[in-house]
Amino acid sequence: MPPKQISTADIIFPVLSGNSLSSTLSSLKRSTLSTSNRLHSIDSDAEFVCAVADAYRRPLVANERCGSWYIPLERKTASAYFKSTDGHMGEWSFSLRRLNVQVLEVAGKHDGLRRWQMRDSRLHPERKAGSGGSSSLHPIARGTVRASNLLIRTVAGMPDALSKTIPTWCAVWNRLLFPHSPEAHQLYTPRQSVSDSEHSQIAARLDSFVELAQELGLNLASLRAHLTKPLRPIWVTQESALPSSPPDFQDFHPVILCTSSRRVLGGEVSEGGYVQGAGDDAEGWACGLTPQLFWENKQQLLETAEGVLPDLISNLLEQYSRSESNAVSAAVPLEPATWLSVCPYASLMQHATTDFDAVISCTSTSDAALEQQKKSNHCHLKCTTGKLGSRDLRVALPALEAFMRDLPRDSSLVVSCETGKDISVGVALAVLCLYADERGTRTLAPNPSINKPFIKQRLSWIMTSFPDAKPSRATLQSVNAFLFSPRETEPMARSLVDEDKRA
Repeated sequence: MPPKQISTADIIFPVLSGNSLSSTLSSLKRSTLSTSNRLHSIDSDAEFVCAVADAYRRPLVANERCGSWYIPLERKTASAYFKSTDGHMGEWSFSLRRLNVQVLEVAGKHDGLRRWQMRDSRLHPERKAGSGGSSSLHPIARGTVRASNLLIRTVAGMPDALSKTIPTWCAVWNRLLFPHSPEAHQLYTPRQSVSDSEHSQIAARLDSFVELAQELGLNLASLRAHLTKPLRPIWVTQESALPSSPPDFQDFHPVILCTSSRRVLGGEVSEGGYVQGAGDDAEGWACGLTPQLFWENKQQLLETAEGVLPDLISNLLEQYSRSESNAVSAAVPLEPATWLSVCPYASLMQHATTDFDAVISCTSTSDAALEQQKKSNHCHLKCTTGKLGSRDLRVALPALEAFMRDLPRDSSLVVSCETGKDISVGVALAVLCLYADERGTRTLAPNPSINKPFIKQRLSWIMTSFPDAKPSRATLQSVNAFLFSPRETEPMARSLVDEDKRA
């Protein structure tokens, strides 16, 4: 009997079965982008990152927010913060808020091997720049680099943080630290990622970026001591040919920009569970898991089934919270105002209260024991956490003036909040703007003239002393609103001004 011919009536369409094609594909994508698949993909990509570090024999610097996912704890040297938005078309910028001077220190500290490496989790198509050869010159940017047995291929469509933000940063610092070496002032960008037109437009803005940085009044001499040569970016992806032996760069400190993930063609569903850029946007998939917790418990996490992972992560977070409550983080002095420091609230309660004459605590409730210990040398600014806490700052900050007015001039002061990196940094910024002179020395009366460049200069003190500080935009907006608000000149304030002049 011949087979029956199939008609349209015999076909069960997805829409009729109660499950549309789009929802089916969405379901498949969600299952592929599971937490388990992401963690396995991160582990795989981290092996490549470590292989690059070994090939160049250079330490690893994580470009946050997601860079730390790809670096084992014992191999991470430092963190940096380079934003892709500072490299977007027409929005090119040199961040005065994120100077990343800690990277200069790493480059200088490892000058014997001139070693450091940046990484980013996203990968984009790459175009080969040529074939290998020990005597060949391989074009990696607008300029060439001679490297023995080294082929570096240029990346087309690389994330803007790697193709433009960091190259701009390198060029600006080279001009600041090597002003009399014009050969070091060139901008290097990957040819296949950045067009000639865009390259020229960025290069045309470098002088203005340098002028803005000079207005911060940075101690360039101390920063210059870290480097013996200019910086120059080099790009590496999973399709790059790694050197068989560590190359020696005679004329510059190489800034090796490593894109950790491999390119996915046809979407994640076709990759057998591999997720490109798996560490990105962890807030949406990690269930609170952090890079530190991942690396401390990697094997257990990778061996746990998807359905059980949320419970495991919850338990790990609870254990970490208990251990963290007993951890002590040192207070960070904000040079050149060494009389002023910031620290997390937990550390403040464990040891910092005895190390400082005065305390400003930014918490939702005041601690009775702290008030009893410090008495008039304690100022509580009622602030919750997160964005709400940053908004609370607008209401709380005016109390700062009365506290500082009555505080003895030679007092050491520490400011704390829950993390020690956000709200406390905003309060410290307000203190530096109002009560520190250009040398960082404490003044009794508030500075009479404050403008935006002045605030940026004081913020640069903080970010240079404390690169891990993370003052949110909302916190900085609250500080600006307070500093630019009208303040009455009271008789006491006028007398303090006169006293400062006499001193």
